[in-house]
Amino acid sequence: MAHIDRFKESSKVLIITLLLNILVSALKLFFGLIANSLSMIADAMHSLFDSSSNIIGLVALKFASMPPDEEHPYGHQKFENFATLGIAMLIFLTCFEIIQSAIGRFQEMIQPNITPLTFYILFLCLTINIGTALYERKKGNELNSGILIADSYHTGSDILASISVITGFILIKLGYPIFDPIIALIIAGLIGISGYRIVKRSSKTLCDASVVNPTDIEKIALNVAGVRSCHKIRTRGTDNETYIDLHIRIDPNTTVEYGHRISHRVSERIKEKICGVKDITIHIEPSE
Repeated sequence: MAHIDRFKESSKVLIITLLLNILVSALKLFFGLIANSLSMIADAMHSLFDSSSNIIGLVALKFASMPPDEEHPYGHQKFENFATLGIAMLIFLTCFEIIQSAIGRFQEMIQPNITPLTFYILFLCLTINIGTALYERKKGNELNSGILIADSYHTGSDILASISVITGFILIKLGYPIFDPIIALIIAGLIGISGYRIVKRSSKTLCDASVVNPTDIEKIALNVAGVRSCHKIRTRGTDNETYIDLHIRIDPNTTVEYGHRISHRVSERIKEKICGVKDITIHIEPSE
């Protein structure tokens, strides 16, 4: 899929997800306030930050889809990774707010007013969240979009949070109101884990971690006629846009023209065997 088309499709997915998250957060917040349930309000906050992350993602994709220019010769794709870190910061902020509220609820125990309608709303929201997470994960893998995959993890933690709230409500109905703040703390933990996963994924790209196993590239290069050895292999970027640098050694008596042909064949062979390669820089050295 073309670079611009990929970002357009990712934006469409985020807009659909945004609308669904707004619906879910509004339902949880409204009925959570009616029930006076901290765990349900915390769950609503989680869904609300899902919406915020979608907005951040849309803005980031707008910048990331811009073509390379003189100031950014490698393009603007890392804006997407910066956005995922922004999502992670929002996740950690949500986690902190929920923990604060849960500690306060332990000090002043309040009995939530839970009705059958409350359960119906939670099950409805849970169904929407499951569908949204699966849709985002599927599209994220298809488009190789880090921001969609990161956001699907966030939505996935919303699923676990909703299940925790439902479980807590059952226990509260059985006469254990203390489970309301306990479930809220569990939700905070789930949110924190989700944030950690996002930071770990994004930091690899931002820190130029290796994308392709150097051994795989070496094997491809050595299968090209004229290449005697291959070393100093470096890769960076993402699975969808990988940049590769390597050194190859050839016969010292080879002409410049023929050496160029060898490097060109190496480049073509690597792009044939490895998907998502954007650019390859090959340095030619004489073999000893």
